[in-house]
Amino acid sequence: MSAPYEAFDTTPEPPWSREAEQSLLGALLNDNGALSLVGDLVGPQSFFAESHRVIFMAITSLLAERHPADTITVFERLQQTHDVEVFGGLKYLNSLWQSVPSARAARRYAEIVADRFAERALIAGCDEARKISAEQGSTLTDRMEGIASVLARVEQQRKGLGCRVPMMKL
Repeated sequence: MSAPYEAFDTTPEPPWSREAEQSLLGALLNDNGALSLVGDLVGPQSFFAESHRVIFMAITSLLAERHPADTITVFERLQQTHDVEVFGGLKYLNSLWQSVPSARAARRYAEIVADRFAERALIAGCDEARKISAEQGSTLTDRMEGIASVLARVEQQRKGLGCRVPMMKL
């Protein structure tokens, strides 16, 4: 007979901040120039929520094409490429735009988003390192080199996060 606690999933939710992701997107919708303040810190992969990743990509692609990125233009772009209702539609984009405390704090929101991404990457890297350490048939040196390679990749991901959208003055 199994203990009652075994029925519960004890896996913690990966680290992320819904509020920081939403505030960053809202700041970008409010002030497209804020991308120049955060582009070195975040890219699409930085966002944990798939909907936020897709919205960020729509914003940055519009800006890369030298088009404004506001709730209407982002909504139109998402309509062309995704089922916008899955991501909350125009109502959700409007809520992002209206609820941002301040576009001036975009850099701080991006730092939080980037930190949470780095934490998730480190957790994944540690999981991979644990598997490498338990490999049978590999020498200790090979396993240590494999683990070092994993950790170096995590560090490189953390350093190379920024989005690759040409920065422009709007």
